[in-house]
Amino acid sequence: MSLAKVNFYSRTLNMRTEVSLALPEYPRQRMDGEDFKNKYPENLRFPVAYLLNGFTGDYTDFLTMIPIERYAYESGMAIVIPSGLNTWYEDIVGGPHMYSYIVNELPAYMEAMFPVQNDAKGRFIAGLSMGGRGAAVAAVKNPKKYNACACLSAPLTEKGLYGWPNEFEEDQKWMVESLNVAVGDAAEGKFDYFSLVRKAIETGDKIPPIQYSIGTEDPIYKLEFSAIKQFVDDTQIDVRIKVYEGGKHDFCVWDPAIHEALQWFSSRFTDDCI
Repeated sequence: MSLAKVNFYSRTLNMRTEVSLALPEYPRQRMDGEDFKNKYPENLRFPVAYLLNGFTGDYTDFLTMIPIERYAYESGMAIVIPSGLNTWYEDIVGGPHMYSYIVNELPAYMEAMFPVQNDAKGRFIAGLSMGGRGAAVAAVKNPKKYNACACLSAPLTEKGLYGWPNEFEEDQKWMVESLNVAVGDAAEGKFDYFSLVRKAIETGDKIPPIQYSIGTEDPIYKLEFSAIKQFVDDTQIDVRIKVYEGGKHDFCVWDPAIHEALQWFSSRFTDDCI
């Protein structure tokens, strides 16, 4: 396996930013007596998953809280980990334009600099909490850019965003303030993921398959899981739902969920997958 960290200037963000990348091993990397040009073939490109952090987090969450290098090795997936900067992965007026960066500039940069797939067949997106919503929105708005999406413990309705119980009052205060910066006061319906999906269905866009994972003790589960489940049943969109009994809004759920999502992504990387 290989772990890389790059710091580069993003024109979309109008700032320098850091990104980590975990690469699986090349198939012949450990073989003795092999020419290095054969060990590291120039034409090999790994399927790639863009992994988005949650509110208050950054790219280091996935390096310290889960064994991301091992997951890259086991799945054969390259894993790109940027930082979301509490932006909700939206284009904020005055910057940073995080949505455009994640969907457009970051893939272009990574595909130019590293051996990762450069089309939808081999490109995937996933995230947890705030990042899970960011991944789901990116996938439904750009169905021709992603093979599949994984959405972990993500608030997909305004109730899930604004209705957290009293014990999370201080966290909720910060979340609401950041939401208002990202999309305007009280969101005004702009965070209605259901509307984005309905629009895609009406226009005939094929929504990439989604894996939705959540724990039963997660506040989001109690606020909106039944509505999400009903919406999936009504629209018949391709969603794999994984519920972790007793799971909370933490890495005890996200670790196995990310592991499973990467294995699922890997299984979808075939010539006839899309």
